[in-house]
Amino acid sequence: PPYPAACSFPGPDNAEVIVWRRDGQSSVLLVRGNDVRILAGRLPIAVFTGWSQTGRLHLAGMRPRRHQEDEKNYRFRHGRASVYVLSAGGQFEERTAPRFMSGMIRSGLRRDCPQEAVGCETARFRVECWLASLPDETGCHLVGGIVAFTNPFADDNWGKGTEPHWSDYSILGLFRAEAEHLRLLRVLYASLLQAVRTPGEDRLFLVRGRPRPRDLVCLHLSNGRWPPKQEQVHVDGINPDADFWHFQIRHAPKLGFFGVMSTLGEGLLIHSYVVRSDDGLRFRVTQALPPVPSAPGERDTKNGHPGQ
Repeated sequence: PPYPAACSFPGPDNAEVIVWRRDGQSSVLLVRGNDVRILAGRLPIAVFTGWSQTGRLHLAGMRPRRHQEDEKNYRFRHGRASVYVLSAGGQFEERTAPRFMSGMIRSGLRRDCPQEAVGCETARFRVECWLASLPDETGCHLVGGIVAFTNPFADDNWGKGTEPHWSDYSILGLFRAEAEHLRLLRVLYASLLQAVRTPGEDRLFLVRGRPRPRDLVCLHLSNGRWPPKQEQVHVDGINPDADFWHFQIRHAPKLGFFGVMSTLGEGLLIHSYVVRSDDGLRFRVTQALPPVPSAPGERDTKNGHPGQ
């Protein structure tokens, strides 16, 4: 899937947190050495990211989307960004994104994005899903997928899946969370492929328009430097105009950047490549894997983007 159905991140007291999603819900494990503890069997949100701060575990994602048939109408209800915090008593407490953020987001759109991103004056905006979290000593950067509310009966909305896809968010919000306060830093006219942590710097791999290697850029988030620096990413050995099907990059101090990039080719064949990079800006293919057919029903031709 575009956003992996499982994720892991450091938990409190040197533990590892493992989360996987299914049908808009999440299961959460806490692993410490050989000890495995189930924190939640079916948490009622789809968790995409998380972090631990001051000994408290935060799980971020979204309340699931809803598709409803109301007599002759099909009503679609967007999800809503949500964070579950594990309290000292071992219970999860939910904190949803504030409802009054529409005006703040519109102001950010006018300041940071081209006019076509602003939309009509009657549109309202909401953070639907927390896609990535990048914590530091004093707080956490959050990347949220932003949706516009126009017509709840729109056919385009009805076609959206339960889980978000890259093509669902052409507008992102970069937020800062500190001591229970949330503020918008910048609105990005782009789609998020992945957030990657490196020593001293965090990186957001983004595309604008079609999710293809030609349009891949990297946004650098460094402590003490604002605004963040954006640079073009080059991928040698992959068709620059093929749509990404999967994008998964990691970083290790001794290896640099490495992972797998997959693209959709002719005949709905998925071409996968093992890639490496020293600086995260110029990737090279180290091995091309044999192409495989995509599963039936996994092609969504809306906007020409791969779908779930």
